[in-house]
Amino acid sequence: VLDDGVPQSGTNVSTAEAPITVTMLIEFSDKYWGFLYLALRDAYEFVNYMKPQDWVAVIDFDMQQHILADFTHDRSEVRAALDTLRIPDFSENNLYDSLAFTLDRMKNIQGRKAILLISTGCDSFSKLNYGEMLKIVKDSDTVIYPISTLEFVTIRYGQNFPCTPGMRGYGSSMDSLQARNALNTIAKYTGGQAYFPRFEQDIPDIYRQIAGQLRTQYSLGFVPTDPAKDGKYHKLKVELVGPEGDPLKIVNQKGKKVKYRVVSRDGYYAPK
Repeated sequence: VLDDGVPQSGTNVSTAEAPITVTMLIEFSDKYWGFLYLALRDAYEFVNYMKPQDWVAVIDFDMQQHILADFTHDRSEVRAALDTLRIPDFSENNLYDSLAFTLDRMKNIQGRKAILLISTGCDSFSKLNYGEMLKIVKDSDTVIYPISTLEFVTIRYGQNFPCTPGMRGYGSSMDSLQARNALNTIAKYTGGQAYFPRFEQDIPDIYRQIAGQLRTQYSLGFVPTDPAKDGKYHKLKVELVGPEGDPLKIVNQKGKKVKYRVVSRDGYYAPK
């Protein structure tokens, strides 16, 4: 583990299956609703990966947030909440405010926790701008897994298909590439991963991957060598190294090199 480029000595390393707490945060606006419905229909797939000890909540948003199901162990309550998402009333979507609202609800929850964000990545109504939202995301300890619903559109109408006009924090407008970058950045800062399904058949495998990642995370702990409590943002980097300190090489049973990718949060704010 490197903290602002300085190697750190780990104090603990652990990995084990553990209960998870997940909020499904769903954009429920009528912009590109036909494509969003495809992703929602398969959201029921994620419910099948719930275990009896897991907690799941469902929140949707357009111009404001609505808690459809508070944290529950009951799969039927989660499905009933998803069942209410049928015909949206508004085209506006306040992604940034809704993400901040959900992160605030989860900040005091202990253990493994995540937000499953089903969204275009567009925002047209938030009080927070893009930079303000990212600061809140970077300061959070909740992992975010965005699933784009705009990718269905871009492969049909082109990468520069307009996201939404009058975008706060991005000037007068925002296109699909900017929305994609926003979702990637949100995931990167929290140690999650963004997904951009192009076809309906891609979605079930995405939910399986997310459920698997949530249950098999490693927890690495260290005490920073720099004790300064300056409130500044520290960049983190996690590397896998072999016994000699070289990059770790992994081979399969046939002796072929296996590619791997480390997914970890981008950094943290030091206390002030």
